[in-house]
Amino acid sequence: MSYISKMKITRRQREFLSKFLKLYSEANGYIHYTDLAKKLGVSKYTAYDMLRLLEKKELVSRKYVLRYKRGKGRSKVLFYPFPEAKKLLGEILQEDIEHKRWKDFKELMLKEVGVGKRKSYIRLLKRISKKADGIRRPMEYCTYYMMNLFLGIKKLKNEFLKTRLIKNLKKFRKKSKLKISSLAGLILGTFQLDEDLNVDNEHFLNNFLIYQEYLNEMSSENRDEFDSFVEEIFSKIFA
Repeated sequence: MSYISKMKITRRQREFLSKFLKLYSEANGYIHYTDLAKKLGVSKYTAYDMLRLLEKKELVSRKYVLRYKRGKGRSKVLFYPFPEAKKLLGEILQEDIEHKRWKDFKELMLKEVGVGKRKSYIRLLKRISKKADGIRRPMEYCTYYMMNLFLGIKKLKNEFLKTRLIKNLKKFRKKSKLKISSLAGLILGTFQLDEDLNVDNEHFLNNFLIYQEYLNEMSSENRDEFDSFVEEIFSKIFA
């Protein structure tokens, strides 16, 4: 289990931790909170309170160093990071990269759907099928797979089946009775009923297992986001 999944850390805490780790690396030693405050342009009280908060999350710790001033022994509070802090920050940075990639991917797919609607969904299906080859990021692969299925619906020769399937999908999705895990299965089942349908059923079936595996790999948060995005694509294609 990742540290991200075990704890909640705000964006402000994330930024603070990142700058603290950078300063710690540059200084190659323990950091006094007043030095950190100057570096960040905040008050020493703010810096101290934030470090204490990160300490409670077991990301940093403190060390008391005895110093002498005017003949009196006084301790100086210095902070240093735990190894978990670097690991957490690494996971956060990777998460940010993946989120940016997913955001760009969604924008591209919505653009593709828009172009397909104006021109030809058959051409879009060919482009999508080619792009899906070699994709191994779960949310992107599953999106390509669902778009292939949606565009396959467009190719149904049996108009009764096509109309009934689209109507049922809209009804079930609206009532949240049909989740993403069973949506593909329903579409594939309908494909088998149209004897004149010119789609590669073997291709869809072979990749269905990969689709299910990737769904299982997703976190509940990513799965909900994927489900929401599929709903958006479905609405645009079958508006």
